[in-house]
Amino acid sequence: MRFLILAHPGDETAARVAARLLRRHPFVDTRLVSLDEIILAPQWAHRLEGARVESVLTLHDGTMIHSDAIGVVFNRLRYVDMPHFAVASAVDREYAVMEMFALLLSWLAALRCPVISPVSPQGLGGPSYTSLAWQYLASKSGLPTARVRLTSSVRRYPMPGLIAYSMGPAAPGNVPAWLVDPPGEQRSCAFVVGDQVFGGIPAEFIEPCLKLASLSGIEILLIHFVWSVSRASWVFSGVDPCPAMANEGILDSVVRLLEVRS
Repeated sequence: MRFLILAHPGDETAARVAARLLRRHPFVDTRLVSLDEIILAPQWAHRLEGARVESVLTLHDGTMIHSDAIGVVFNRLRYVDMPHFAVASAVDREYAVMEMFALLLSWLAALRCPVISPVSPQGLGGPSYTSLAWQYLASKSGLPTARVRLTSSVRRYPMPGLIAYSMGPAAPGNVPAWLVDPPGEQRSCAFVVGDQVFGGIPAEFIEPCLKLASLSGIEILLIHFVWSVSRASWVFSGVDPCPAMANEGILDSVVRLLEVRS
């Protein structure tokens, strides 16, 4: 199997990428597998022997996915859900979810083929960076960022002109908070797919966007920008590490990335 696409049920982006691959390659080369198919699979074989890991996932239709026979994985999984434990106790449900999470994490981490959006201990779709961590990575990449300040007390140490997001009770007061520049109404974005950047952003943002993807370890990113009134320029405002994609050019770029990596 050359292309293995993993996604949650109803993921239209995964379906669009799979459809494009099926038009360009033999039917047996591409398989779109949902989370439900994985967690309800009748058979798993996952063996760890020292540094070597071998896995065989058998689906309900008889398809056998051997870990050594995959060209590339396009991973759109973000969480584990175990609906067949819906009537179990909360403790048992949590145990089942964590066991399946551990299995999927071990399986995907051990694959020797490239995995687009590789897993991490923080999540199936890669690191779960906080908003502040993304701000740091964006700044390190060379993107302009909004002013961010942390305070132990909004009441005692206010900063005029910044908006406070309380880290304590809902009402800002003598509680920790982080403060940022008020966002403008104008929005823009950039799609990073491998070494390509799409979107109506200034040319000087292209290399920093690529660097942000490299630093984060996530090859497909939707990067958001907002117009800063105080700085009279575009500034980084956030990231979607698993974006929905419908644009023909962006989808074709994802397909080409998978073809090259396989």
